[in-house]
Amino acid sequence: MMGLFDKFFKKNVPIKEKIFEDYFTEIQADMVSICLEYVENKADKIYLYASFESNVMTPNYFYDIGGTILNKHKLNDANNGFVYDVSPDRQKACLNILMEEIKKMVNLCKEYNRPMPTEIKMIYDVNTKEFHADYKYESVYSTHKTKTAYDVVNEWMEQVKNQKNEKDTDFCERQKADDDMKIYEVILNGNQYAMLEKMLSVDRASQLAKDQPIDGKALFSDILRDIYAPVTDGWSSLDCVMQESTEKIDFLKCMTKQVFPEEEDYFLEQIGKELHCSKEFVIRIILQWR
Repeated sequence: MMGLFDKFFKKNVPIKEKIFEDYFTEIQADMVSICLEYVENKADKIYLYASFESNVMTPNYFYDIGGTILNKHKLNDANNGFVYDVSPDRQKACLNILMEEIKKMVNLCKEYNRPMPTEIKMIYDVNTKEFHADYKYESVYSTHKTKTAYDVVNEWMEQVKNQKNEKDTDFCERQKADDDMKIYEVILNGNQYAMLEKMLSVDRASQLAKDQPIDGKALFSDILRDIYAPVTDGWSSLDCVMQESTEKIDFLKCMTKQVFPEEEDYFLEQIGKELHCSKEFVIRIILQWR
């Protein structure tokens, strides 16, 4: 399970040299990993909540799928073509594992004489593999007459939804201001369409399925990320990827030529680097069956 979080803790450190932070981070990584398994990797972000107040442990989690914030039992409301197993038994199994991980945290803090957080809010971006956590050590709900940990996590989910709605509103306003932005219509056959669909993030794959225009820079960023993934995951090199991923690279060049006709390597030359683009544009994919 720890492969997902190599960059968050020290790899290849002998057990005797590990410190408190290493063990604590590993537990967090395992918690996110089980939530990722629950959703079968079909999500954009994982929001994970862990509470420990008055000796009461409470785990919970929810997701961002295709830009929609969904509770663990509502995943199929994403309507993204994937059928999620959200059975009560599966939810219970995941929560039980998370509960055990919180117990490990508590015992670890006792062993190292460290304070155990009363609340941890973790966010894991499935696409970028970025992880962020916020910790509290003061009472959050236990001093309140009626408030519970479940109220706290529901408030957090509503907060995330509201922030998402505000971002969507801002995006729509920017879109209105960019009415003159260049739209490139790209015709793909069935095989090309299927390849692109697998390369895109859940959010942009949803746009593709709905026949919506896709931000050009974001689309090419997804393609480059997919091609470069073996290097990012640590089991290949860039040279090997360039030699073994010829079909994907040819597809990237074909797509690039639609935007930069004279520079088919414009995006390929940026693989493994921060993506820069000299112009803003959107792409509409047209599926042509033959």
